[in-house]
Formats: sequence, C-alpha cells, structure tokens
Amino acid sequence: MLYHAYNLGDGAQNPQIWEEELMSVARFSPVNEYKVVVKRQLALTSLEDFAVLLRDGHFDLGNGFHSTSYMNPHALFDRPSVVLRLAQDLLDVIELVPFFIKRQTQVVAGPVTGGAQLAFVMAAFLDGVSKKGARVFHAPIHKIDGKLMMRKHYQELVQGKRVLLADDVRNTGSTFKEAFELVSACGGEVIATTELYDRLSVIHELPVPNIPLAEYRLEQDLVPADQCPQCKLGIPITRF
Repeated sequence: MLYHAYNLGDGAQNPQIWEEELMSVARFSPVNEYKVVVKRQLALTSLEDFAVLLRDGHFDLGNGFHSTSYMNPHALFDRPSVVLRLAQDLLDVIELVPFFIKRQTQVVAGPVTGGAQLAFVMAAFLDGVSKKGARVFHAPIHKIDGKLMMRKHYQELVQGKRVLLADDVRNTGSTFKEAFELVSACGGEVIATTELYDRLSVIHELPVPNIPLAEYRLEQDLVPADQCPQCKLGIPITRF
C-alpha cells in the first residue's frame, strides 16, 4: 500500500473539501502509482550511492533497538544540493498520492537534526508555491533530556494549524508518535507524516497517512538491544 486510510479532517465540516478528497482518491491511477514506484527506487539508489543508507553493519538506533542497516543523516545533510533534490522528490510523491496534503499543509515540523532540516527545505518549497497568499511555516522540534519539545514561539505557531511532520527516517515510528502527541498538545492538527526512508518496521502506527520517499525492508533487521544476535557474538557497534 502506498498510503493508509485516515480521517479526512476538514471534509467533515466542508463539503467541497470532502468532495475534492474523494475525487482525488478516484484519480489515483496506475500511472501515478508507477511514477511513485520509480521515484522511490531512484531515491533508494541515491541514498546507497551517497553512503547515506548503510547496510551490513551493527548499529545502535538509540531507541532500544539494534539493526544491520542504518540511515546516516550526516552523510546526507552535508550535501545541500542532494537534500534539495530529495526534498523536491518527496514533495512530488506527496503530490501523486490522493490526499491534497500539499494544499492543506500550513506548517512543516520535524525533530532535530535531520527531520528539522528536511522540514525547513520542504516548508521553503511549499511557501514559495502556496496559493492566494497562504503561508507555509517551519517549526523545529528539539529533544531536551530525552524528550521532544517545541519552544514557545513554535508552540504558538502550530496552534490551530494543519501540520505535516517530516523526518529523515522512520524506524519503529516512536519519534513520529511523540511528535504527533506534542503537536496535538500544542493545539495543532497533524495531517500526515513523511520521511526520506521508511524501513517498514513500524510499531507505533498513527491515524494519519505516512508517505515515504524510499522504503525497504530487511528481514529480521530490527531487534531489541537485549536480544541482538550480533551483541551475543561480541560484534562491536559500528562507529563512523
């Protein structure tokens, strides 16, 4: 599945938006689905070519899980032109799926470091093409003492607005879950989550669509740290 069913939000109060959403779903043709598949394969190749997507290692993901693969955002975000291209490709994929997410987005928020940088670039692209003078803002999410938070300015910014959550990678979905709860507590409405790479190992599902640029699953790739077979074999954590 390229997307998941979700609450259409404004459509419940606005018949025009409801009708446009349903028409959008009807227009999701096999041609568009093919375009999404092609873009995702090209993005996966790019991530590997630039050594952003690392495989055959022993990685501590920092969330209680270990993995043989890892997306290294530092190898991506030191190449601004590549980030710009992938962010635009991600927006192109979002445009192809039938949810009008680009049109609805008022704020793009993301957790530091990779998510906040990606969210900034996506917000810049959306702000530049918004219609009728509508602005699209950026809201970084910080982690302090192990907990996600927003500074007061951004808490006030997202209040009453439709928010697209962006990150560089989705592992178990725990970061998106915490960010979703944070934005909701600030009075914002999360309409979707999106990321450059989805490892298809999500544990924490959300009631909104998730749209990745690239996706790839490795069998038995994600294991709890205390059950990691590589740790039991004494294989050291991969450092870079």
